[in-house]
Amino acid sequence: MRAVGTRAAMFNNVAQETKHALGARGSTHKNRCQHGGGAPGVNKNQNYAKHSRGKSMAKKSTKTPLRLVPSTGTTDDAPPRTLGNHGMNLWNRITTEYEITDAGGRELLVLACQQLDRAEALKAQIDAEGEIVQSRHGPRDHPALRHELQARAFVAKTLLRLGLNVEPLRPVPGRPAGWIGPDAR
Repeated sequence: MRAVGTRAAMFNNVAQETKHALGARGSTHKNRCQHGGGAPGVNKNQNYAKHSRGKSMAKKSTKTPLRLVPSTGTTDDAPPRTLGNHGMNLWNRITTEYEITDAGGRELLVLACQQLDRAEALKAQIDAEGEIVQSRHGPRDHPALRHELQARAFVAKTLLRLGLNVEPLRPVPGRPAGWIGPDAR
């Protein structure tokens, strides 16, 4: 294709080259068909049937459909990846109070535990170096403060998303111990 000065001339040149490359196939549906494409009295389904020759327009999917897998009844309480002390502590506390059996929920929980480990590591670094660091422009907040806050926010949002902000069901019905009713005053 050669460069042409104006946009209109360039589009005209592209259209001519495309028409030349397509040959007869470049003509419109109306010119090729006897009924003129949208002829009056001709149903769209008849047009489709005339031109499709029994071929399906949609490709058949070779993927197997998703299905529910029955639970085996046993869950492994170990996290799928290694965790640090703080993350493992969170994992153990949550898995003893809540039953998380789905793969997505367990993955979200392990991500929250990993971020808690990261937040605690950043906290240790900030505590060692101080919350305020000296730079050539003067004192500034420690750069890791922002990352620690983001990691802790991720943990909180993930626990909320998992629905772990509600009290777990207890085996004994009734009010919590130590509760004094409104009439006891």
